[in-house]
Amino acid sequence: MKAQGFVYAGDLSAGDLQSLIEKLGGDFVHFTWTLKLFFAGEGVPKTWGDEGSAFNKNCEVKWQRVEGEKFHVLLLCDSPMGDLPLSQIEGCWETEEQVTELISLDDKRFAPSFERYPAVGSAKARLRCKVFYRDGFAMFVSPREVIADARAESA
Repeated sequence: MKAQGFVYAGDLSAGDLQSLIEKLGGDFVHFTWTLKLFFAGEGVPKTWGDEGSAFNKNCEVKWQRVEGEKFHVLLLCDSPMGDLPLSQIEGCWETEEQVTELISLDDKRFAPSFERYPAVGSAKARLRCKVFYRDGFAMFVSPREVIADARAESA
């Protein structure tokens, strides 16, 4: 069943991006990267990389470096947010929840720069996410939670 979604966008400095994530609260997981490196962790990122995503059970903040310490930022939310340094994106936004299996970090075909998924501390995990539709068209897959893979734990 689809639910209403809310999308906001704007350009922020690194300091304002950090303040936004802190203001949203909750337990964040983040992934941030450059062309050479990929970082995964919990909480507010210590380094921003060129692109990244921080998410919790209610929202996701996506960023892309524009120049220097300036970032283009998208905020994908399950409920409306007030008092933001971002503008709401118009359209009829709906979301639909999905759960997907993540790549096993033990698989030798991949060489990620981390050994365990954040929040679960395991090489195998699943990802609960929301697909965001704008006016009926899928626009974003927005992570919400890294969850333990029960099948991996029983193996």
